[in-house]
Amino acid sequence: MPKIEKVFAIIDPTTDQQRVLKRAERIAKLRGAKILAHCAIFSNYSCEDKAALKRAEIKRYELWLESLIAPLKENGVDIDYQVEWDPDWRDNLGAAANASGCDMVIKASKKRSLPGRLRKTSDWQLLRTSNVPVFLMKREDSMETGRLLAAIKTNSKDEKYTKMNQEILEYCREIIKPYDDGEVHAISAYKDWDDFVNPADLAKKVGIDRTMAHCVSGSPEEAIQVAANEIKAEMVVVGAVPRSGVAGKIFGNTVERVLDRIDCDVMTLVNNK
Repeated sequence: MPKIEKVFAIIDPTTDQQRVLKRAERIAKLRGAKILAHCAIFSNYSCEDKAALKRAEIKRYELWLESLIAPLKENGVDIDYQVEWDPDWRDNLGAAANASGCDMVIKASKKRSLPGRLRKTSDWQLLRTSNVPVFLMKREDSMETGRLLAAIKTNSKDEKYTKMNQEILEYCREIIKPYDDGEVHAISAYKDWDDFVNPADLAKKVGIDRTMAHCVSGSPEEAIQVAANEIKAEMVVVGAVPRSGVAGKIFGNTVERVLDRIDCDVMTLVNNK
């Protein structure tokens, strides 16, 4: 996997409390990475000179961002920012991240109810359009122990899932490098005994200790929730293959349903290329 050399941090323009910047700063210090703070704004305010409104708002947010990132710069972090005026910002976050040349996107996230899931959220769009890993931040605090849960699809004969499994494991091992006691656990879900994988076989396949291999009955999101709670995971690393049609629009993919169930961070390796 490529090293994490540049982080695309998505700024929420509605608050001064930018948890995402604190987490991006920690990642930057651990990895020696640069940060690009991205803030998308738009206003429907009625006025005669909309071009002047756009210029004024962009300038206002640029000054605001400069004040936000100033403490990071003082701490030696290599950080820059950009402000984009975009009425379709939810649709275009992934495209902006792809164009930036960043190696990872980080964004604050939260649980959603069913009505929220039916709407086209910024998380929903980002996962479908980003070509780089997406870190959806749920926890208030940074990782302390480096205990990760890798969601593995073991029974698929599809080559894209085999490749995705390998990428997930490689990414997990890269993430825990700075942690002396870091652990990579693996979870495999099964709905019936025909899909069951012995934990010992999973451990051997993945290359981890038997005690860190978990096979749980249920849907992938149910199994991930059970295992994440059991091991007190700080992050779940999962692959996402976009779906199309009505089912994809309403129910999303596994990672979107996982977001509504767990409180730990979620790193998603996406396959949108």
